[in-house]
Formats: sequence, structure tokens, C-alpha cells
Amino acid sequence: MGYWKWLFKKIFNFFGVIKYALKLKGYRVLAYGFIIYGAIGAIAIMFNQVILVF
Repeated sequence: MGYWKWLFKKIFNFFGVIKYALKLKGYRVLAYGFIIYGAIGAIAIMFNQVILVF
């Protein structure tokens, strides 16, 4: 349950980043946000698979 709460919080933070970037009209900021969140997501998925293996 805690994992889902964390995931939803991350998703809401992500939308907050998008709104903030659009407010600034800083598409570079938006691109960096996607890269950073993509990396975090990939790491989280890898850890999830490691946990499932063990």
C-alpha cells in the first residue's frame, strides 16, 4: 500500500513539474523533468524486479 501511495505522490509531483514548466514556458525544463523522472522510474522498476527475484 505504501508503494502505491509513493507512486501516486511521484505522479502528482510529475504533473506539478509539468505545470510549473509550462508556466515558465521553459520547454528545456520540461525535457529535463522527463529525463529525470524517466531515470527514477527505470531505477524503481529495476529495484522492483530485483525484489521479485529475491
